[in-house]
Amino acid sequence: MRDRASLKIALVGMEELPALTALRLRQAGFAGARALEGLRGLALLRKIRNYDVVHAVYPIYYIKWVPAFKAARKKVVFHWIGSDWYGLSGRPLTRVMLRSFRAGVDLHIADAPWLVDDLAAQGFRARLVPTISENMGGQLESMPSRFSVMAYLPDRRRDFYGWPVIKLIAERLPSLEVVAVGGGREVGAPDNVRFTGLVDGEAMGRLYCEVSALVRPTSHDGLSQMVLEALLRGRQVVWSREFPFCIRAVAPDEFVAAVAALASSCPQNVEGSRYVAEHYSVQAATHALAAAYRDLGIV
Repeated sequence: MRDRASLKIALVGMEELPALTALRLRQAGFAGARALEGLRGLALLRKIRNYDVVHAVYPIYYIKWVPAFKAARKKVVFHWIGSDWYGLSGRPLTRVMLRSFRAGVDLHIADAPWLVDDLAAQGFRARLVPTISENMGGQLESMPSRFSVMAYLPDRRRDFYGWPVIKLIAERLPSLEVVAVGGGREVGAPDNVRFTGLVDGEAMGRLYCEVSALVRPTSHDGLSQMVLEALLRGRQVVWSREFPFCIRAVAPDEFVAAVAALASSCPQNVEGSRYVAEHYSVQAATHALAAAYRDLGIV
């Protein structure tokens, strides 16, 4: 068995996630965790010679490299965040490779409970490790005097983030203000939808204080930082996912009904704030990551 501090872990994957996960590993005592940025193919294979573990966050690209990683005698960790796993439905060849190389993946990690379940349904046992950003924060805040809701509507993939449902809510409840963050105004949007564009963390903190609830009608989703931040601040959340202290809605009319009910009575979500503070902290994430790594059998 190896000491945590001596284990060398190469983090690869999408955008800032390898660096964030490497940080969480170091916080858990794995001092040799490092993000390898901008490396693919043979350059990556050369670089990982000096590492014991290859940990791929958003692992779709790295599935085809599993035989090479194993030939180099590396432990392999696949870390799923949601869009990667669900994206496999449109990649039949990649799905075949994942099944073919399944014995070469030593540990699967998923960042949401339903993702653990979805992986299990396909025969992959995954450990739950929430992804907690360094930018995530917030605490219980008093509720605003006027009821309004927030939705995430970036310029790209608006239908994925539920624009048709948000538009329906705004149309059915014309006295309601909907604060849409993440992108510019949509042509034909109801007048009661206020588009903020891209905002920084400080501005987001102010916006959370202005609204009473977050509405998130995604067709599928990983662990949403916005949901966690809204709950931390004591906001109600209407989400298409089953999650503690959230109101679940699936059909468009269910979202409308849930928001209408909250417009009549929207208490501060104290229990939701406590739950997230306890279970989705940096400490909880590092503890879960360390526990998952014990499944590798080398620490």
